[in-house]
Amino acid sequence: MITLHEQGLILEDYIAKELEVNVDEQLIKFKELNGWIWVKRLTNSEEGWVPKENVKEVSDH
Repeated sequence: MITLHEQGLILEDYIAKELEVNVDEQLIKFKELNGWIWVKRLTNSEEGWVPKENVKEVSDH
């Protein structure tokens, strides 16, 4: 943990972009972090974070 005035190094890229979504939209999940999921919208390929609690995983079988 970094305390005040200490230096740190970023270990991976991070984009703080929330994605606005509507009920029943289809998404592709790429990554999960602290209760959020990085997704891509199927209709227009837009990407961003959505709260995990708002996503229901479905199988394509």
